[in-house]
Amino acid sequence: DVVVSFQDKLYGNFQQLIVALVLEPDVRDAWQLRSALMGFGTDEVTIAHILCTRVYWDIKGIKARYSELYRKELTEDIKSETSGSTRILLLDILRMACSNNYQPREIENITEVVMQRLWKPGMKATKQTDDAIIQVLTLCSQNDLKQISEKYKEINNIELIEAIKMSTKGEFQNCLLTFMMSRTNMITYLVDVLSKILKSFVIRDRALINILLTCFDLHVDMIKMLEYFQQKNGKTLQTLIKHKCSGEYGKLLLELLQT
Repeated sequence: DVVVSFQDKLYGNFQQLIVALVLEPDVRDAWQLRSALMGFGTDEVTIAHILCTRVYWDIKGIKARYSELYRKELTEDIKSETSGSTRILLLDILRMACSNNYQPREIENITEVVMQRLWKPGMKATKQTDDAIIQVLTLCSQNDLKQISEKYKEINNIELIEAIKMSTKGEFQNCLLTFMMSRTNMITYLVDVLSKILKSFVIRDRALINILLTCFDLHVDMIKMLEYFQQKNGKTLQTLIKHKCSGEYGKLLLELLQT
């Protein structure tokens, strides 16, 4: 009802932002997922951001809201609109979120198990290696993933994130990086994805809105995030938004960053 009401009075990206601000986080995520899955072309950035950054408990709530709002199962829509290793990762995340007996550590010595399955630096991924890694990564807690990243660098003398970039490509790479980075260093992840969005020729405004609101939902240290963004890009986040986002939409984004 809120979405329909604003659709009659507002338009464009400003409408998208206002609606996103007034909705509860789980309703907003369900709405954004539906738009990303069923809009003109699948918006993989938004899908990856929502499903790969939220904790399993939140995803369980989003899945329930999606079914309630659209009379469709999120799992079925993900199956039909994604493919390959990306689909397997997203479906495994949804499966883990809905597992009644989920425990952060279902595998003894999980760090060692993951290390055995990870690609060596420069190794090209295959469906078999992707599947084997996905099976165990989604079982890991945040602490597990941090330990895995540290141990991988210690053994291979290269950051795990860089190894993922070397071994994978496309939407699977984006999903896997989102999953890993958001759980090991949320600020680095947010700055990385915001930089890519704002430096692209065509701005993905749905993704931009969702990512900025995630900062507030997760109580991210905005001062630290904005400082790191400027350090990485040589310009402030506000400067890039002012340049790329116009009208009332751009003004409201800037006001949000000042709160």
